[in-house]
Amino acid sequence: NASVYILVSILRVDSACSACYYELSRIYRESGAIPQAVNFAARSYALDTANYWYLKNYIDLVLSVGDTLAALPLLRRLIHMPNAGVDDFVMFASLSVDYKDYRSEGQNVVCNLLRAYEAPEVLHLSFLYRKLSGESFKSLSSFLDSCVIVYPDYPVFVLDRAVLFAENKKFRQSRHIFMNILQTDTFYYDAIYAFARYFRSHRDEKFVFDYFDKYFSGVDPDSRQLVLTRMIRANN
Repeated sequence: NASVYILVSILRVDSACSACYYELSRIYRESGAIPQAVNFAARSYALDTANYWYLKNYIDLVLSVGDTLAALPLLRRLIHMPNAGVDDFVMFASLSVDYKDYRSEGQNVVCNLLRAYEAPEVLHLSFLYRKLSGESFKSLSSFLDSCVIVYPDYPVFVLDRAVLFAENKKFRQSRHIFMNILQTDTFYYDAIYAFARYFRSHRDEKFVFDYFDKYFSGVDPDSRQLVLTRMIRANN
């Protein structure tokens, strides 16, 4: 409260103090008042559009309320700033996958990243863009095989293989890969979500619910029901 009072007092004297709006957005964000935080973040950036941190803060808040379409043009500006980092490029490319208007730019970002930064998350994005561009199953499968060999501890590539096989109607191989992922001691939401999309027999439905029971049988019933409901809606 004291911090807010001081910052508001400064704004009464200097209503164009971008730093004050930025600090107010951070305070409200930490207190959980996201709408107010977004409003202050937008003001701070509007007053100083060249400030990386003001724009970064604004983007993070916009994404926190689930407005990806509003965040993408802001991210496009961010990645053209001199101090934009690898994480910024990866975020832009990752979000652009699902939006046709940004997909070409996202793919270019991934290609540029691969020239100097061959990390597993970038290779995963490269796979997604290659798949969207219509590359053959054989080529995509070979690419994932090489990724699994180079990064054996990065499970996303294994899940990518399971989904790729399912998408190409190779359900026997896909099921085998899924079972290898899901029969470990680690809960893997993305994997069980993908499994439920492609395998929908009564046996598979039982497996999905047994999987959730294994990890959530001891938690609050309301929380467990919330997770199960989310799973059912995703499967639908």
